[in-house]
Amino acid sequence: MSTRLAIQGARRPRDLARIGAGAVRAPLGQARATRLGRTELVIASVILATYACGILRLLFNESGPGAAAYRAITLTGYLATLVLLYPHRRAAWQLLCRSPVLALFCVLPVISTLWSTSPGDTLVRSITLLGSSAMALYLVLRFPDRQLLWLLCVNATGIAILSLVLITAVPSIGTHSDAPWTGTWRGAYTHKNALGPAMGLNAALLALYCIERGRNTNRWALIGLVLCFALVIAAKSITGLILLIAGISVLMVIRVLGQRIKHALAPAILMLVPIAAAVVFFVFSTGLSELVGGLGRDITFSGRVPIWSALWPFIEKNFWVGYGYEAFWVKSQIGVRVIEETLHFRPFYAHNGIVELFLSLGVMGVAIFSALFVVFLWRLVRLVARSPESTLGNMAALFTLSFVTANFSEVLIFARNEATWCLFLAFYLKLAAPDAPSLGITAQTRRRPGTSGRW
Repeated sequence: MSTRLAIQGARRPRDLARIGAGAVRAPLGQARATRLGRTELVIASVILATYACGILRLLFNESGPGAAAYRAITLTGYLATLVLLYPHRRAAWQLLCRSPVLALFCVLPVISTLWSTSPGDTLVRSITLLGSSAMALYLVLRFPDRQLLWLLCVNATGIAILSLVLITAVPSIGTHSDAPWTGTWRGAYTHKNALGPAMGLNAALLALYCIERGRNTNRWALIGLVLCFALVIAAKSITGLILLIAGISVLMVIRVLGQRIKHALAPAILMLVPIAAAVVFFVFSTGLSELVGGLGRDITFSGRVPIWSALWPFIEKNFWVGYGYEAFWVKSQIGVRVIEETLHFRPFYAHNGIVELFLSLGVMGVAIFSALFVVFLWRLVRLVARSPESTLGNMAALFTLSFVTANFSEVLIFARNEATWCLFLAFYLKLAAPDAPSLGITAQTRRRPGTSGRW
């Protein structure tokens, strides 16, 4: 039986143990496909869940009394990821060799230690970034597309339940206790601004899972979908609601248009580009204040615009290579004190992914990332046009909406211990070779009774 049929026949990643009996050598690294056991699955799920929410930061202050415990736990996660990757090290190396520009970009924070204004902090933080980013390699090598969707949805449901428990049973953790957000829900996240968008994306992914499963949808998925939607509404998150509506709309458009997307893609782009340009011109020239005000926001985007304005002179000062990875925000830096005097408060990051990338790696880093993102979008559009019902294409489309939206007001590019950055790397590598089998699935298997048509 072909690999594709074998993948479709696996209901959940634990079913990989059943279809792993006829293992042969897989193309990636010529490594032998091995069974994905329950222990390995639990470890991977826990690591990914800690990256997907802020529970560790809520329980252990990474810059306070709980710093030692936080570092010990995160270091354990890095080591566990490396242990899981070790049997597939040759395959991981070949996977990186397929995307050399991405590999170079990932080690650029370490290289930036050479010109960093705070070399020690840059080195430590860049190494932790590599440690958490290794999870992306593991996801690509061990989880086929549908099993990755299953894993993300299981984590989404678990985090939604955990958030609801923290909000209702432990409000000292699940809600903000500091002004001006006192009493505002944050769930298992460090800030209210993270809860809504995360639940919006999770609800869209669970909707995709239910669509893929059809009548065989699991009850836990329906429960997770309802919980995520309820948290978006209860948190009064406009961003989360927009992400959910936009995500489901994208899924509907992709599924309804089907193969017609391939023929209509070029004309649609030709029509949409001038329309989009006209809309942008209208909004920024006449209606931006009214539009933002209608969404319950102010024209400064909750004080972010003054931060960006104050940071631009420092970006121009080290325009080409920046200040080194996360070196600008070290307390001892002069720039931080100037920003604090200008704004009368001290921000801890730029509140924009591209602005932060300018500070860390200059125009060099921004140019490389922009090129990578254009390639990412091109591969995604090509996959969706060729195979509209592709699980990978649909997942990546939903993720892209969230990734772009989140980086407008937060920093998720090169984010340490963050699932969003891991997923960007994973989807990039998967889109580079969407038909390549993962090592969690064997290249040739036999059908087992009761597995046909389920995954």
